[in-house]
Amino acid sequence: MDFMLPLESYIERYRYKYAALYHALKDAIWEGRLEEGTRLPSSRWMAKHYGLSRGSVAEAYEMLQADGYVHTEIGSGTYVAFAATSVSSPTEEAPILLSPWARRVMSTKLPHHRQNAGRLCQVDPPNHPIDSSNPSNLNHLDNPDGLCPSFKLSNRLPEAEASQYSFGGAIHTPGTADAPSPSDISFVPRRMPEDHFPDAEWRRSLSAAAAASAVNRGGTDTKGSLELREAIAAHLRLTRGIRTLAERIILFNGSMHGIALLTQLLIQEQDEVVLEQLCYPGIRRAVEVCDGRIVAAELDREGIIPDDWKARLLFVTPARQFPTGAVLSLQRRRELLSWASRTGAVIVEDDYDSEFRWGGRPIEPLKALDTEERVIYVGSFSKTMPEDFRVGFAVVPPSLVEPLLSAKQLYDPIPSGQLEQRAMAYFMTRGSYARHLRRLTRLYEIRYSVFTTWMKYYTDSLFDLEPTDAGLHVFGRWRQDPASYEVFRRAAAARGVWMRDMKDYSLSPSVPAVSFGFSHLDEQQLEEGARRMQLAWQDVLDLQKQGEQQDLDRR
Repeated sequence: MDFMLPLESYIERYRYKYAALYHALKDAIWEGRLEEGTRLPSSRWMAKHYGLSRGSVAEAYEMLQADGYVHTEIGSGTYVAFAATSVSSPTEEAPILLSPWARRVMSTKLPHHRQNAGRLCQVDPPNHPIDSSNPSNLNHLDNPDGLCPSFKLSNRLPEAEASQYSFGGAIHTPGTADAPSPSDISFVPRRMPEDHFPDAEWRRSLSAAAAASAVNRGGTDTKGSLELREAIAAHLRLTRGIRTLAERIILFNGSMHGIALLTQLLIQEQDEVVLEQLCYPGIRRAVEVCDGRIVAAELDREGIIPDDWKARLLFVTPARQFPTGAVLSLQRRRELLSWASRTGAVIVEDDYDSEFRWGGRPIEPLKALDTEERVIYVGSFSKTMPEDFRVGFAVVPPSLVEPLLSAKQLYDPIPSGQLEQRAMAYFMTRGSYARHLRRLTRLYEIRYSVFTTWMKYYTDSLFDLEPTDAGLHVFGRWRQDPASYEVFRRAAAARGVWMRDMKDYSLSPSVPAVSFGFSHLDEQQLEEGARRMQLAWQDVLDLQKQGEQQDLDRR
C-alpha cells in the first residue's frame, strides 16, 4: 500500500505509541492530507511498517472512530470519515533572496514567438562550454533528465576510457550502457524493465486524455497540466505526508530541467552551494555553469553530516542518499532545517527513487517537516514510466512560484507533452499508477534479495555492499587495495560485465566504489554477473602471480 505517515515526530512527543499514532492520523485527517473516503492501511500492514504492535494500531483506530474521524466497514476496512475544509500549507514563509538574473527575468516581458525560447543553454557563459562527452555530466542512474540539447549526454563510455578496457592482450569494446551486447551483463543502473509496464492501462489513459482534449480545447498553463498537478498533490499528501496544493507544483521536462532553473534563480556569482560529497553530477554541473562555489559536505553511513555552512543553497537526498543509499535520521533532518532557518538558506530536496520501498519505516521528507517554506521538493516519473515520458515536478514556496514561472516561460513558453500529462493524471486518479508501483516494488524486492545473495556468495571479499530497503541500485565500496580496482574493472569488462564507477560522482578523492543496478536484470543474469565478477578477480590474481614469477625469473 502507498502510505506515508510522519510518525517519528509524534513518537518523540507522546509516551505511548498508540497515542502517537492516533495524533499523527488525526492531524493528517484534520489538515486534509488524508481525504474523506481514504482507506487506511490494515492493522497488520501498519504494525509491520511502523514497528508497532497490532494492539496499539487497533487502539488508535478505535479512538479515531470514537471521535468521528474514521468509520469501519466490516470485511472492507477503515475509512476516513471527516472532510477537512481545505488542504493547508505551512503558514510561515521566510523571505528568499533571488539572483540578479532572476530579478532581470521577472522585470522583462518576452514575446512568445522568441525563436530560442526553448534553449536552456542560452544563458551559459561563453567561458564555460558544456562537454557532452564528459562523464561528469552523467545523469541520475539512467541519464533521464537533460538540461538542454547540449546537456543531453551519451550513455557510452568515453572513448579514452573504453580504449583502456583491455585484458590479457584483447581489446574489449563495450556496448552502450542502455544496449549491451547480448552476452554482456550491465550493472549500470537503468530504468524499469519495459516488460513490466502496464501498456494496456497506459493506452486507455492516453485515449481518455485525447478524448477529453478534443472536447475541452483551451490554452496551456506554464505550470503544466492542472489535472496532473492536482493528482501529484494528492499523491504526495498520501504517500509522503507533504501538505501542498496544485498551485505550488510546477511541471518540467524532467527533474533536471527544474533543478537547472532553480539553480539560476537562487545562485549569484561566487555564492557557496553545498553538495553532498558523492552526488549526482548533473547538479554539480548546474552549479558550475552559474559560477557557484561548491562546498563538499561530508557523508557517513547516515548520509550528509550537518555543518554550519556559509551558503545560500543546499542540495540533498535525505530519503536515500544518492548514490550511497544512506537514510538521513530525523535528528539530522531537523538540524538541516535549523541551519536553513538560521542562515536564510534554501534546501532543494531531491527525492529521486523513494517510490520503491519494500522494508523499513517510511521516511518523513524534509518538506513535510518544513514550517518556513525553505524546502523545495523535487520529484520525477523517470524511474516509474517509459523512457519517452519526460515529466519532473517541484513543490515550491509561494514566493518562488512567479519567479520560477517567469524563468520557465523564457525557455519553455508553450509547454510540451500536454496530452501525456493529462494521461498521467488519469493514470494516477484511476489507481493504475499505484498498482504499477506496488507490482514494481514487489519485483525489485525479489531481485534485490537475489542480487545480494549471489554477491555475498561470489564477491564478498571484493565489495562492501550498503544495505538498503528501497530503490533501484546498491552502493558497493571496494574492499581490496585501491591499485587493484582498475585492474579488476578491466578484467570484468573482458568477461562482459559492466558497472558504474563512482569516481565521477565524487567531489574529492575517495575510496573506489561502484553503483550496481539490479532492477533491470532477471535472476539468472544477476547470478551470472556475480559469478563472472568472481572469475574476473581470479584473472587479476593469476595476472599478479605471473608478474611475481617473472620478477623471480629475472632475478
